[in-house]
Amino acid sequence: MEDVRDADRGQLILVTGLAVAVVLVSLVLLLNTVVYTENLATRGADVGGRDAVAFRNGVESGAARVVVTENANDYADAGNASENVTAGIRRYARLLESGYLERGTLATVSNVSVTNGTRLVHANDSWAFTNASSEANWTLATDVGERELRRFRVAVDREDLASSSDAFQVVADDGDDEWWASVYRNGSNVTVDTSSGTCSVDAASATVDLTAGTLANRTCGFAFAEGVDGEYAVRYVHGDQANGTYSLVVRNESSDATVQRANFTGLTTGQSPYYARAVYSATFDVRYETPRLTYATEVRVAPGERDE
Repeated sequence: MEDVRDADRGQLILVTGLAVAVVLVSLVLLLNTVVYTENLATRGADVGGRDAVAFRNGVESGAARVVVTENANDYADAGNASENVTAGIRRYARLLESGYLERGTLATVSNVSVTNGTRLVHANDSWAFTNASSEANWTLATDVGERELRRFRVAVDREDLASSSDAFQVVADDGDDEWWASVYRNGSNVTVDTSSGTCSVDAASATVDLTAGTLANRTCGFAFAEGVDGEYAVRYVHGDQANGTYSLVVRNESSDATVQRANFTGLTTGQSPYYARAVYSATFDVRYETPRLTYATEVRVAPGERDE
């Protein structure tokens, strides 16, 4: 009888051991599955994360091009500018959406909205950078805050520039602190000397992108309005010492930057400098959805805005 009990106990221990082994193996497999699933979510590319980001980036770059292209039309009415930009972004988004839908992916752009702005332009390269009354020292805009000025580009001809002593200057001034950029002829060079860096290029003409911090598409060591806190005014000094073209966009709604319109002409005069209605920025919602991934975010585009 004791041998039978011992055999039963032995079988029970064996069965129990097998059961424990099965449980342990199951736990290991379960843990491996969890880890693999987490890695999929983290890596993103395995579950379509890379495609979701590509869709977002595609919409963002396309919307930025729409804003720049529409603003170049020089609208007299702010409503027309905002309506055409909104419609353009939606048309571009529909083209992208249809391509993804054919692949079984729901990729959408919705809730498009825009912020109004004013584009300030000097388009006649035979005239100096004076104001509408031919004054050399004048103010373009006041009360300019963070994210209220973008795409500030000045194109100059070297032979029309003065030397450094009488150089054309762009000044950002908040009443206490001042940032400046002098643009002048230095031998065969066009030189930009700023309070935050200097850059030169050997060229007969060159474009200074003040908000991007570049000269003739070369990255320089300056940053527009660096060290200026709070709202500031944008001024020209010695505007009669430079010929060429320039343009910039300021956010121009209630409580935003104030364009000094008396210093500009209207669109109908055909003269420079002039102001036109524009779109400062656009925002919209992006959603990318597959059976394994849902990605949603809000996107804002303001082409040429300086990184803060």
